[in-house]
Amino acid sequence: KSWMAMHLASIWAGRSRERGDSVLIICYHHALKKKLNVIAQRMEDEGRTGKGKITVKLWEDLARETLEANGISFEVPEDKSQLGDFYDVYVPQHLEKLVNKGAVAPQYDCLIVDEAQDHDTEFPENTKNGPGWWSLYFALMKEGNQARTALLYDSDQRPSFRRDGVFGFDVDKVYDYLGANPVRLNLFESYRYTMNIFRFLKKLKSQCVKIQALTLTAGPDLPEGEPVTEISMPDKKVSQYLKNTIGDLLRRKVCKPEEIMILAHSFNRDRHLVGKGDEVAGIKLHTGLFPTKNKILFMSSNRAKGLETKVAFLIGYPPASDSESDLQNLFIGASRARQILYVITQSK
Repeated sequence: KSWMAMHLASIWAGRSRERGDSVLIICYHHALKKKLNVIAQRMEDEGRTGKGKITVKLWEDLARETLEANGISFEVPEDKSQLGDFYDVYVPQHLEKLVNKGAVAPQYDCLIVDEAQDHDTEFPENTKNGPGWWSLYFALMKEGNQARTALLYDSDQRPSFRRDGVFGFDVDKVYDYLGANPVRLNLFESYRYTMNIFRFLKKLKSQCVKIQALTLTAGPDLPEGEPVTEISMPDKKVSQYLKNTIGDLLRRKVCKPEEIMILAHSFNRDRHLVGKGDEVAGIKLHTGLFPTKNKILFMSSNRAKGLETKVAFLIGYPPASDSESDLQNLFIGASRARQILYVITQSK
């Protein structure tokens, strides 16, 4: 999806030879924003956008800029118990009023939203300006809801813990707002994975009701690849297993450190599983938002959305869980791996 988004952005940005068009790409996660910014800058440097400009923003960037431009404070509470009210009540209510007043300055010609399923199509209770956050996005367009628009989404990858779960995003509400008959392209075939990882994802799909609507078809001639390693062990043995296995992969030159991700079910709860210190197998851990040369990226599965890696280790998952949330989280993490996947669950 992200490849399609960037390719389309370069076409739209460069379609006007006289002035070029400004394309706004909106995403949800910091890591994906950073990755897309790198690609956008490369496209501009190579002249692939003509005189046009590609701007990548987070939904939160847009909210902050809009509120502060109108003299409204955007101070994220330090107390985590207050975050829900801040993002689900305070920010949407102010944005709704500004959109209705016409106080949002149009800046862009075209809109592309990657991982669109993460962007709510309704504001919380007591607000009436549909379609949720999308009303702000279209207010930023010079042609409003008539602007060139592309949505790239997979409803099955919206985390269950998000407000209203998978039902918090309804693409038909966006289409109704556009008043248009959209062109819908379904990316059915998977080319990113080995066949063994593809089969593992299909197994998770069959187990999780919330992702059973997902249509996943293998692209032709997928390489078989290495079998997915599923292993259960006590928490106290995980760090040594990671050390030995990663050390072996690096010695055999199967991958580079930056091609490895360790993805936790819950970063804070599972941090101890990698062991003490900030390295594994003599390689520094990186807990930021983007792969870094000669470092292993360590983050939660949900934060890794939009990223991919050659080798992924999933840790902290309960064995044989039938929890919809656990299965969906596992699916998101496992689908980051392109060639080699290890799933380490907790033994009873």
